[in-house]
Amino acid sequence: MDFFNVSGGSQSVPRPRAPPLPGGTPTAEDASRFLNQCTCGATTTLIQKVQTTGFDAFLNEQFALPATSNLAFIDQQSVQPPNRDQTMDAWWTLAIAAPDQVRQRATFALSEILVVSFNNGMLDNEAVGLSSYVDTLSNDAFGNYRQLLEDVTLSPTMGVYLDMLGTTLPIRIAGGHPNENYARELMQTFSIGLYKLNIDGSLALDMDGLPIPSYDQGAVTGLAAVLTGWTLRWSTDFYNPTEELQSADDQFSRIITLRGKNDSERRSHSGWASGQQDLQQALDTIFNHPNVG
Repeated sequence: MDFFNVSGGSQSVPRPRAPPLPGGTPTAEDASRFLNQCTCGATTTLIQKVQTTGFDAFLNEQFALPATSNLAFIDQQSVQPPNRDQTMDAWWTLAIAAPDQVRQRATFALSEILVVSFNNGMLDNEAVGLSSYVDTLSNDAFGNYRQLLEDVTLSPTMGVYLDMLGTTLPIRIAGGHPNENYARELMQTFSIGLYKLNIDGSLALDMDGLPIPSYDQGAVTGLAAVLTGWTLRWSTDFYNPTEELQSADDQFSRIITLRGKNDSERRSHSGWASGQQDLQQALDTIFNHPNVG
């Protein structure tokens, strides 16, 4: 029995334009709907604020507020060392009461895409690691997505969660292969996705009406090699980004090939000493893929 059908999509699509925000004084209903979309929930105070300032001014004011730190919140609690309950208490407290409400909502949205979890044997009670990761998303919430991808990639918490941390050269030289878990998630879930998309998010189709893969196994293998050799600065350091192990020459080709605007975009480097440069070029290649936008 045939379970496959031609995918929905197109070979071209017009570029859409975002409509402007409505002008004038928002009604209480409009303000409430707006706040439920961009904050952690409408309150009487926030509704009145939006009605007074308007949508644009409210957003600009929110964008200018400094990030409220989840990690600083748990550091101030009486339970030391902090546990997972303190991290969750911080999350809910800040979602309800932090002044930077739009940032808190954006952080939550990013946490649903760039996922880490306590449901991991090495993170099950790593409050500092999870709170530090929340702060990474919060600090980058209004910045460039390229920077966010780099900071998430070098996060010790993400390194533990998706098995990137501590993959070392001797294992690969002895006949092993780089761990591909984070490389796959970085492309499939965090950025590009499996298939090339049109500007409106619909599938781009080839001349046979079939989806066009965004990357292949070679890209996964190459990216996994780029992501090999990163470790904690100290044995239990979840405060600082991971750093590159300086070791023998890399025996694997570090190449990532993606289908981009010109159907292929290739970056390559070899040599362990250029690992930081390899990472930067790999992330640039991913970020510049049309699907990410």
